[in-house]
Amino acid sequence: MLNEATVNKLYEMRLNVMAQNFRDQCLNSAMAELSFEERFGLLVDSEWTARKNSRLSRLIHKADFVFSDACIEDIEYHPDRNLDKAQIARLGACNYIQEAHNLIILGATGSGKTYLANAFGMNACRNFYTVRYGLRALRSQSLAPHPEPIPSQPPPCHTHSVDELDEMWHYRRLLHDGAAAGPRHQIEPQ
Repeated sequence: MLNEATVNKLYEMRLNVMAQNFRDQCLNSAMAELSFEERFGLLVDSEWTARKNSRLSRLIHKADFVFSDACIEDIEYHPDRNLDKAQIARLGACNYIQEAHNLIILGATGSGKTYLANAFGMNACRNFYTVRYGLRALRSQSLAPHPEPIPSQPPPCHTHSVDELDEMWHYRRLLHDGAAAGPRHQIEPQ
């Protein structure tokens, strides 16, 4: 009865994974061999892992990537693409985000710019940075006829660590108007 009350309290505190694992531990006789600290450590680890995984899933979902399975490890380094593996590895560490640098990916149509942007965005999500990928919204703004001119600055995004802009008008504005403050890392797949 005491265990059931504890499980209910854990559910009430929204520690659902910990509650389920505590219930499983109570039913598993092999767990009796472990010390209290070991059992408690297993419970805390399972709750922590579930929360981190949930946060990662939420970050990826909210980023709205085109390629939600893109990752830096899967980038193909064909000789004709002229991608610098060392530079991509350095950028994969996400130091450019902490240093407030810009990453601009340039190249011909079909060269993999969107995939690279999504891979860097996914990597930022895996490091628990908030990312917003803007292909769909920006495309509709840049191609649809509007009575108002295209704004010179992207909409303010105070809640995002990383904003990925995947449309030429933004790159044109950043490069032409000099609106990109800070150093830039430039990748040009061919």
